[in-house]
This record gives sequence, structure tokens and C-alpha cells, in this order.
Amino acid sequence: MTDSGSINSSTRIDEPGRPPRERFTARELHESARDLQASRMRWATVGWIVVLAALALNVIGIVAIATTEPGFARKQALFLPLGLIVAAAVAVPDYRRLRRLVPVLSVVVLALLVFVLIPFVPTWLVRPYNGARRWINLGITDLQPSELAKVVWVLALAAWFRLRWNVRSLRGFALPFVVTAIPMGLILLEPDLGTALLFVPTLLALLLVAGAKMSHLTILVLSGSLVVSAVLFTPVRGFLKEHQQDRIEALLAQIEGDDRYRDDIGYQGDRAMTLAGAGGMTGVGREHAATLLRFNHLPEEHNDMIFAVVTCRWGMVGGRGHGARVQRRH
Repeated sequence: MTDSGSINSSTRIDEPGRPPRERFTARELHESARDLQASRMRWATVGWIVVLAALALNVIGIVAIATTEPGFARKQALFLPLGLIVAAAVAVPDYRRLRRLVPVLSVVVLALLVFVLIPFVPTWLVRPYNGARRWINLGITDLQPSELAKVVWVLALAAWFRLRWNVRSLRGFALPFVVTAIPMGLILLEPDLGTALLFVPTLLALLLVAGAKMSHLTILVLSGSLVVSAVLFTPVRGFLKEHQQDRIEALLAQIEGDDRYRDDIGYQGDRAMTLAGAGGMTGVGREHAATLLRFNHLPEEHNDMIFAVVTCRWGMVGGRGHGARVQRRH
């Protein structure tokens, strides 16, 4: 019982003519504020610089592709909104939840990498291109498992590197190389040397950010330099495929100013250098660039050699800006 002049702490006083207001306990208010703060932090911690840089890269890429292949540019533009939706779905939730999906995603990606290598899979499902089996036909588009492998591989290493001590010991330092060797080996069997080699500098960057010992990294870089030198300048190069050896030979000849391969195995590199040089510092504009590209017949100008298109159209200034966005993104 309370006195008539006192008010119980649980008594609710409502103004005449207004519906009763909902009453919240202190705990409910605290949890609501905490959820709101967590939601704001998720949006605040989204790498907006990375998102904007990726969007800028996509727009530049579409415009550059339109210079050479308008049909491919339209297709790319149609897939851009879908990519943005997927990016938002991955970026906004707490990234730590992705760690739980790493085992499942790793199994799926490895299964896809093995699937494209199975020789008796029909060609309408796994499409060979230039002697490589890299793509799965989904009807409306092709799926390249090696691209998924790069993303899942980064997630797997990030899950391992979240504890700093994991990379401070020799055992913890060595395990990421085993995790890297598996997808790299499968991708090399497709074969896709270019994609496989991307794993190496990315692994070094992840080890550096994760806090690996500089002594370990120094030994690793020196060892890698010796391997690269052996591949470039000794008969060890013989383990590479013939077209890969040809590309190395053409590159070395181009560096030395030797033009004997310019119309043969060095044709693609020579055309790319010619177009980049034609762009100068500020570029030649859309129409002139399209004309140069049409007469120079640059192979794979809409994908592998797109940077030559960028520098031809926007010059070295535009190409350097494009490179800066790539660096910021990574």
C-alpha cells in the first residue's frame, strides 16, 4: 500500500484523451540503444572507400569496353546492379559471421575447381577455350570457379590470421602456404598461370598485414626472387608450357629492344605498347581510340588487355588514376 499522495514507480500516468503509452524497462531501453549503435557501426565500418573505388573501376571498365566492344559493355552494365546488390549483402552484415561459412564455401569452391578438370564432363557444360577448362556454362552466363576461389581463399586466410600469434611461429607461418597451394595447383591444371600467380603477392600482403615476422618475409621474398630468376634465365623454364615460354621469350626480347617477335609470339604485347604510347599523357579521345584499336587488332582488348585501351583513350594520366584506384581498392 502507498499513500494517496505518493506515486508508485510502476504507475503509468497518461494524459487525458491520449492512448496509453507503451512502457519500456531500463534493460529494454539499453538493448535497443545497443542494437541501434551496432547497426550504425556496421554501416560506418563498411569500407566505403573500397566500395566507391570498385564502383569507379566498374564504370571506367564499362566505358573502356564500349570503345572496343559495345555489346560486351551493355552486358557488363546489366550485371553491375546485380554485383552491387551482392556487394551490399556481403558488406553490411557483421563480417565476423562470414567466418562460419568458410568451411562450407571452401568445400564448394574446391569441388568446382575439380569439376572443371574432369575430362568426361560434356563440353556444353564445361566450355574449353584456347585449350583451357575454366568456365562452367550456366546458360545466361559462364561461371569461373577460379574467381570464386580467390575470394574464399582470402576469407579462409583472414579467419586464420585473426589471431596474431598464428603467423608469429614458423608452423603458423607455413600453414597459409599449404592453404594457398591447393587452389593454386588446381588452377594451374586448367591451365591458368596468370590467375594462379595472383595468389603469391596477395599472400605476401596478407602476411605483412597480419603481423608476420620480417625475417620470415625477407627469406620468403629472397627465395621467390631466386625462383623467378631461375625460371626467366635458366633451362628450368622448360617445365612451363610452350606458349608460356614463348611469352617470356617475347617479353625479354621486347625489353632488350629486339623486334624479331613483334609479328609473332610478341604481337599482343607489341600492339599493347603501341596503343599505350599513342595515348600519350592525356589520351586521344573515344573516336580516335576506337579507330586505332580497329586498325591495330589488339587480341583480347575487352578483357585481358583493357589497360591498353584505358591508356590509349585517357593517356598515362588516366591510366595512373586507374592504377591508383586499384591500389586503393586492394
